[in-house]
Amino acid sequence: MIGNVNLNGFYFVKERNDKQTKAINNNKISDNNLIPLSKIPSDSIKARFLSFGVNNQLENNLKLAQESFKYVKNLNLFSTTKDIEENSFKESSFADDYSLSDFKHKLMGDRIFLDRQRKGKNIDDFVKITGKLAPCMHMGNCTENAVLAAKYLAENKKITNFALIAGFSEIEDSDKFHSNPLRYQNATATDHVFVVVGLDKNADLSNPSTWGKEAVIVDPWGDITAPVYKGGNINQEWVTEMKKLFETQNDLTFTNYAPFIDNTHDENSVYNWYNHRGVAR
Repeated sequence: MIGNVNLNGFYFVKERNDKQTKAINNNKISDNNLIPLSKIPSDSIKARFLSFGVNNQLENNLKLAQESFKYVKNLNLFSTTKDIEENSFKESSFADDYSLSDFKHKLMGDRIFLDRQRKGKNIDDFVKITGKLAPCMHMGNCTENAVLAAKYLAENKKITNFALIAGFSEIEDSDKFHSNPLRYQNATATDHVFVVVGLDKNADLSNPSTWGKEAVIVDPWGDITAPVYKGGNINQEWVTEMKKLFETQNDLTFTNYAPFIDNTHDENSVYNWYNHRGVAR
């Protein structure tokens, strides 16, 4: 049976899961009227945006972004792609057991081990393994930082309108790239991963101008927490900071990062923005 369900002022099409829909209707909405992810039917395209009416406000999104940013920063992750400051290392617990040089070798070994553990896994297992191992290793590049921020948002705040986004520089043919980013080959491309919270439900992840005026960048690795918009226009401050990370003055290219993690296109994963939106792959 197909029909419309009214839930706290939002309508969505009830599709195949009567038990899940019944669970929602019987569930007492709490936590600032945000609906727990376990209560949202995965087969409803619009269900992903049930919390927009409450959550899609810049002030709330900025607070959530700052909380997830702080959470990741407090894990004290060291990067294999950034220079480690000697003073920061000396203040860490590792200084008693490693020289800085040996610690860098340890991090590279941890990086290889983590990649092997995640290889071939679907997106939810990728996130689960990252969440378990990266904090223990105190190792995290942009992918780990972004995934941990997204995991915090999904599990602690029950927030659904966020996405893992991959940014690229020096993409020579953006049309070719967007037609099939997984197969696009460009040896000069530099990539980076971050999270955007408070995305507009019609957002096109390849176009920041569509992300919405309530959206906020969360980038623990790049030390960026900033609204996408400022004064009615794209916030040039985060654009400038992002270009500094890429060491480029050229335009950046963006896309959904989830397929890079899991090219099986897991439709049930909260981390896979496009599949939840019902956009053709």
